Amino acid sequence: MNGKQRLPASDASPYFLIRIMRPVNKTAIAFVVSQPVLPDETRVVAFNASPFRSFSSRRKASEIVQPSMKSILSRPQVPLVKNARIPPDPEPTLISVVTVMDFAAPVEVVWESLMFYEQIEKRSPWLLRLLLPVPLRTEGCPREVGDQIQCLYRGGYLIKRVTRITQKSNYAFDVIEQNLALGGGIRLAGGSYALCALPGGRTEVALETLYESPYRPRWLCQWIEARVCHLFHRHILSAMRDAVQIGPAERMKRK
Repeated sequence: MNGKQRLPASDASPYFLIRIMRPVNKTAIAFVVSQPVLPDETRVVAFNASPFRSFSSRRKASEIVQPSMKSILSRPQVPLVKNARIPPDPEPTLISVVTVMDFAAPVEVVWESLMFYEQIEKRSPWLLRLLLPVPLRTEGCPREVGDQIQCLYRGGYLIKRVTRITQKSNYAFDVIEQNLALGGGIRLAGGSYALCALPGGRTEVALETLYESPYRPRWLCQWIEARVCHLFHRHILSAMRDAVQIGPAERMKRK
């Protein structure tokens, strides 16, 4: 069965070149299909060595209906694109988790008590110690947009950069470098603090964390991640609440 069939084509028309490569036990053939852009160009665009669907010995091969070569070649052909590239994977989706807590203090006082997780002195809850790296300290004083702070952990570090500061209202940052194993593949992207004054001299604080996670299935993993992240947020907000209660003099001494 070795052979080839070539259909005539005009100078501007593409054509197929089918070359039979190998019969296999009269139930399968391997072949190459080439579709040149011009008659003097030949590019391999497909290869098929899969066997035909098996049929009963009582049924003759001639009874199996196969499309004719003429019908195949008469179908519209998709032109080849030279130097075509596979599109890159879409950007990973950022996941946002927000935790809200009320403070019995005016917004000016709460604003002065903002802190990062790595700046908290009291011990973390046992579940956070089990799941998250142990924070050690911070280096840097991020008070202006563009300032950076290095957050040191046992076994690695994070570098955060301030991206937005609205006095007594909003404080946001990005994680620009992560040299820290977190949950086996989670990548931190950033976070923010949003303050809102409430009646009666109270303040509402919304703490947000942005991250990427490779874990699947998302419907289950995201639920677990959110539970851990809310615990993480409540630990930070509780430390801020304690800082509010100790008074401004003691806060300045600790800073």
